[in-house]
Amino acid sequence: MVFLRFLIVIAVADLLLWRRRCGSVTLLVSSTVLWFLLERAGYNLLSFIANVLLLLVVNLFFWAKSASLLNRPLPPIPDMEVPEEFVVKAADMMRVWVNHILRIAHDIAISGNLILFVWGLISKVLSNGGSFNVSLISLNCVQNQHVEIPFID
Repeated sequence: MVFLRFLIVIAVADLLLWRRRCGSVTLLVSSTVLWFLLERAGYNLLSFIANVLLLLVVNLFFWAKSASLLNRPLPPIPDMEVPEEFVVKAADMMRVWVNHILRIAHDIAISGNLILFVWGLISKVLSNGGSFNVSLISLNCVQNQHVEIPFID
């Protein structure tokens, strides 16, 4: 394990000290392009990742179609499966989280925990800012016109 860390440190040092020129140039150019996209162009990291994955899928699609037309081998893609243990573990964690939220909602609604209700109201006001005020104004206007609506967020 120590030897592996030593090799990683040596590899990073080689990149940063320009001993491996091709790797260093690649690192510099890619970090500069990523900085430009995220900071200067205002591009979002999530949309960048989604577009890269979409480009990858389109590329693999055309590769597979052209391979079947030109009698070439298909692209080497491993079988992508989500293990059942992972799904069960994620569902169990989600169940615990939902039960905790339902317990808090029950405590607020049934037990009349006023402090928790006020904290929730304050967090709602602070998190949404102006949209909460717009919701209150629109709710007030709708109530004055006697129009019933089930929910306004």
